Amino acid sequence: MLNDAIHVYIAGIQLEEATIVSDYHPNELDFQASFAEYKRTSGQSLTTIQNTISGLNNGLNQTNSKLNQTDSKLTAQVADLVQTKTKLDQTASKLELQVSELTKTNERYAKQQSELNLLPGKIDLAVTSAKDEVKRYSDGKLIEGKQYTDSRITINNDSITNV
Repeated sequence: MLNDAIHVYIAGIQLEEATIVSDYHPNELDFQASFAEYKRTSGQSLTTIQNTISGLNNGLNQTNSKLNQTDSKLTAQVADLVQTKTKLDQTASKLELQVSELTKTNERYAKQQSELNLLPGKIDLAVTSAKDEVKRYSDGKLIEGKQYTDSRITINNDSITNV
């Protein structure tokens, strides 16, 4: 029967003499060991959390710095665009004035061209009128097919020349 023997160890017995039973109390050494393990793991966890927070803060600071730089660049670009728009507006205004002046000049030239187009007709009318006047002036002095000359003009058939 030696092989079937069971060993039982009893330690830390709490004997009480009372009519009311007290609550269970764990062994003080067990509590201290558990508390020491808790302190050790919580300290490691706290260090990990602090490192994580520090890393996140560094990342946020870098991101914030990049955002500030981007904001500064965008502000400068917007200022440049506003300045460029102002210059473009001024140039557009100048071009509108030039177009207006060119339109007026074109209208004047068109009017002059129209007047010039009428000149050949006016000249022909004036020449015809002058020929008629000369023919009336000569009043019979001109015989058809012959030449008439006075001190101012020469008429040879339908041709009139100044002397």
